[in-house]
Amino acid sequence: MDIFATAYDTDAIENGEWVNDIPGLPGVSLKVRGDNSDAYQAELLRLGRDAPDEDRETDGALTIEAALKFAPEAAHKALLLDWKGIERNGKAMKYDPETAKLWCTDPRFKHFRKGVLYAAGIVGRRRAKIAGDLEKN
Repeated sequence: MDIFATAYDTDAIENGEWVNDIPGLPGVSLKVRGDNSDAYQAELLRLGRDAPDEDRETDGALTIEAALKFAPEAAHKALLLDWKGIERNGKAMKYDPETAKLWCTDPRFKHFRKGVLYAAGIVGRRRAKIAGDLEKN
């Protein structure tokens, strides 16, 4: 096994990267952090820390249903950083945190939230290109 093939691109995961060809969002590019980024994981923990006992397993972990309730808010706060290719009435829409919050949390825009989570999954699995860099040293 080549250990360098298992390294993740932590810069992209933590600082975000553009993703194109997102299912359900033709022509849209999203700049997102990876779904395994520290920022996203911390936001999920922060949102879930006050969950009541009925939203927890016997070991204290959140139930899947409870965790899914927090994903939209966490996606807005910690994953989505920017977008391109979104228009309204023929005019390009600039990234706006309030609009991003609406689109990530309102059930009517579930397809957009799914696109954000899809893109974050892509970034979260990006591999680092370090084997060649180490050979140069």
